[in-house]
Amino acid sequence: MKMVRKLGKSKRDLIDIEILVIGFNGNIDHAKGVIPVTLGVGGSASVAAFFVGNGTLSYHALLGRGWIHPNGVIPLSLHQLLIMWNKGNKVEVVVVDNQPFVAHTILWKPNCIRTSLVQLGS
Repeated sequence: MKMVRKLGKSKRDLIDIEILVIGFNGNIDHAKGVIPVTLGVGGSASVAAFFVGNGTLSYHALLGRGWIHPNGVIPLSLHQLLIMWNKGNKVEVVVVDNQPFVAHTILWKPNCIRTSLVQLGS
């Protein structure tokens, strides 16, 4: 809901929807709702439906096929670019966040290390 508030919206603006969302961790959860947002990328603006879910994530929004294809966008994930055509039918290159995800590491340290050797077959 933090991102919804950043958009100047509230829980009242969410449209109830019965949809399951599968997270990157494989967990399945019910969406809290969907919210239409006017999305400006580069020189273009269009309305996009954002599904609101639970969780703490390292990104604010993901743009999927439902936005990419109707807007004629070519995503280049390797180069972190979006290529799109603006209203003047000119090609526009939009540089996106070059680190959209935060890497989390887990440090594992064994509690017990066996240092004695046992001779087998004695």
